Amino acid sequence: MGEGKRTILEQLVDYHFQLSGLTNPDAQFHVDVMREIEQLNVEFAELKERHSKLDIAWAAQAEELSEARKKIEWLELDKRQTVAELEKWKSMVFDSDQKNLKLQEELENANVEIKTLIDSDMEIAAQCCVALDGEGLFAGERGPECMALNRVALLRDQIGRWRRFSNSATPEEAGKVLDDFNVKLEVAENMI
Repeated sequence: MGEGKRTILEQLVDYHFQLSGLTNPDAQFHVDVMREIEQLNVEFAELKERHSKLDIAWAAQAEELSEARKKIEWLELDKRQTVAELEKWKSMVFDSDQKNLKLQEELENANVEIKTLIDSDMEIAAQCCVALDGEGLFAGERGPECMALNRVALLRDQIGRWRRFSNSATPEEAGKVLDDFNVKLEVAENMI
């Protein structure tokens, strides 16, 4: 092997062993050992680089895992809040349904009472009109006049009650009856 083809490491090893008095076979053995060490150092550097890359990947994976856990916790919290909100709305809907049923019952009862009042007032209005229209009943006689005025006042009171009952909901049929009744009341008032 020419001197120019020998590696610097081999030259240094030869020089070292020449100084220490070792024979050439010993020097060759140590050269082989040094080469093995150099190769191991290369492999160690590669492993260290791989380890560094794995550390980076592990850190990224750990961060991703942490974010996933946070998201799971957030979703669990959101789920509990959603369930609580849903239960709250269910309770509100149930309460609203109960109130609506109660109001519906009250409205039906009020409508029955209104119809009874209107039927009664229609009868009174008819009697009032007959009394006012009767020949000779109104002229000079205070009895029929007082009766008519009292009935008109009663009709006004009943109309006010009807309007209070039907303030939130006015049935179409009851509204028509009330309109007819108001016409009859106006006729009765004009006759007084």
